[in-house]
Amino acid sequence: MADFRKALYAFALVVLIVGITVPASAQSTPTCNVFSPNSIMRAESYTDLMGDLLIQCTGGTPTANGQAVPAVTLTLFTDAPVTSKITDPTPTSQTAFTEALAIVDEPNSSFAFSAAIPAQKSPVLPCGAVAAPYDANSLGVCSIVSTGVAGATYNGSAGHPNVFQGRLLPNTGGTGIQFVGMPIDPPGPGNTLLIRITNIRINSVAVTGGNVGNANSGLVHATIGATTPNSLSFLNNTVQTSTIRNGLLSVSGTTAGPWPQCNPGTSGGSITVVEGFPSAFKTRNWANMQANGLPNAASDWVYQGTVVNPAADLNQNVPGAFYATESGFMYPGSNAFDPTPQNAPVGTTPTPGTATTINASPAFSTPFPSTGTGMSAAGTVSNGTRFVFVFSNVPVGSRATVPATVQLRNAQANAVVITGVMVNVAGADANGAGGAINTTTAVALSETGSTAVIYEVLFSNFIAIESATVPVTINPLVNLGANPPVNGSPQIGVTAVAQAGFAPFYAPGATPNPGLTQPLYPLTGGLPIPRFVNNLSSTFNLFSFTKCACDLLFPWVVGDGQFTTSIVVANTSRDPGAAFSFTGAPQTGRVTFWYYGTTKSASGSAISAIDVTGAGASGTSTNLVDATYVPQQSSILIPAGSYIATVVSPSAAGDTSDTALGAGKGNGIKKLPGNFAGYVISQAEFRYCHGVASINSNIPGFGVQTYIGLVMDNNIFNTLTPRTTNLGENFEQ
Repeated sequence: MADFRKALYAFALVVLIVGITVPASAQSTPTCNVFSPNSIMRAESYTDLMGDLLIQCTGGTPTANGQAVPAVTLTLFTDAPVTSKITDPTPTSQTAFTEALAIVDEPNSSFAFSAAIPAQKSPVLPCGAVAAPYDANSLGVCSIVSTGVAGATYNGSAGHPNVFQGRLLPNTGGTGIQFVGMPIDPPGPGNTLLIRITNIRINSVAVTGGNVGNANSGLVHATIGATTPNSLSFLNNTVQTSTIRNGLLSVSGTTAGPWPQCNPGTSGGSITVVEGFPSAFKTRNWANMQANGLPNAASDWVYQGTVVNPAADLNQNVPGAFYATESGFMYPGSNAFDPTPQNAPVGTTPTPGTATTINASPAFSTPFPSTGTGMSAAGTVSNGTRFVFVFSNVPVGSRATVPATVQLRNAQANAVVITGVMVNVAGADANGAGGAINTTTAVALSETGSTAVIYEVLFSNFIAIESATVPVTINPLVNLGANPPVNGSPQIGVTAVAQAGFAPFYAPGATPNPGLTQPLYPLTGGLPIPRFVNNLSSTFNLFSFTKCACDLLFPWVVGDGQFTTSIVVANTSRDPGAAFSFTGAPQTGRVTFWYYGTTKSASGSAISAIDVTGAGASGTSTNLVDATYVPQQSSILIPAGSYIATVVSPSAAGDTSDTALGAGKGNGIKKLPGNFAGYVISQAEFRYCHGVASINSNIPGFGVQTYIGLVMDNNIFNTLTPRTTNLGENFEQ
């Protein structure tokens, strides 16, 4: 900042000297007024275009016929770093040519900028073209010889160029642009000269830190002057060119589930980004707009539902037209054509200005040359606005995907009206640059780490505030016996999360520094345009799974030398089906039993079902100890419509494993290591179950006592779906 201040003070001194050294013939110096249409820039961007700087000059003495038009060096300073890309193939500290352009008298335009500046409709002729060659000893500098005809100096005929290229001003901290040796012909009394300085990109992050909240708190100013003495007299030379606002108004998420593990849904939630202001979401070039939309009246373009990504750009070569794309003023030559059916397209009326007629571009306009200073790259960009959506903590076995194409919708119309589209970019680098457009293949989300999914805008309505919602679809792999993951697939107890932001994204001060002028990616050392600060949103929960279970309580279970308890758990997930209003699905899974109870400590004598006080047969007190035995899980899967039976006993009757019953005949439940009296909880890996317990004894007259197991689950307090559409069964598990 200190270097910039020094340069600015020095520049102000030059302007002051210019102002006080007017020659005797004061009318030889035109008087100039500086203004700007004041664009809106994104706070998160390193490379947004600031509003064009317009220099309107009147008066002075025109150059005489046959005389060289005076060469003037225009110098522009901004109060933020300039990031217009370097186009010079061999830049040095003195000749780092950039995409910044000075355009004189609105060539190729059929718009009347004001009553004082009528429609020119001159062809474009850039300095450096064959018809307007560079001076022999000054790359980037062209001479013009006056014809003595008012308005003819910059008419685009041979030797009369009207587009000039700027270069970085050394030792200004990246805040200065110069147009060296630019021929400026005083228009004379009653005439007007208009110089438009365009393609100035600004590092908004340096002004705002990447976030201005919801207030218009960021401003960008530019100061212009002529460093050649006595050439121009400025009424004002500093103007506001841009207001900075957040390009992303908000990021939000919706949550699905938690889904039951054995019968999960397909929605994995979603994450939504909302545009901060109209035109914050931009396509790469007008080619995308023309390929995917049609004009609506005179101010709007309507999306047609396609996902076309043209390989070649279209020219954006009408000064002052509001193309609302990431590209600037560009005329790259043989690889680009004019928009059709007219140039400038409907809806791109210059601001400010009034459309008079809209006609085809002059056939003899000359594209920017690719040799010398690399002017043909002026205004071109790497891609449209991109977003990164980072998905993390995805449960194993969920097989989650996001779509290749996502619609943009009008956020101010309840996100009902479709206004555009963004598509996936496959193969982008770690910052979200590069890669290829993918319009067909859903993107799988990693279950072992994070997945950064990149999307690029292909069509956007530039007069609507838009939103984009990325839905997550899950197709879980149901395997309740899987290990890993522990407790089966899909994994339980893990919540997928997501966050979002602009892309490509870079940390401030990274190498190469994203906040300074760079060549265009993927050139060596180059960076993409646009590029943004890495300001990912907070995380939002997407989806999770709960264990697929049916829980039963058997409140009194006894197993010792006198009593045994038989427990049967039935898998009731098989039912008559949808024809009879049942919505359950057949499921298969294991059953686990937990044992909570007591046993006698010293004597090891049997525990009577009647001896609930702990008193022995003699009535003396005995100590009871914890008999919470290790839980047991069946070794077999219980199919729908079947059951599992177990006997709670320390005797041989309690062993229903293959060892006791024979290979392939057991269920894996073994006898308890000791006596037991207490309760048993069973959990089935299927949604619907019922159970019964029968206590029998060798005590004469006891017989068999049977009861129904108690269902522990309650649909009122969780998200499990009802078993059937019949109201009477809404609480069945």
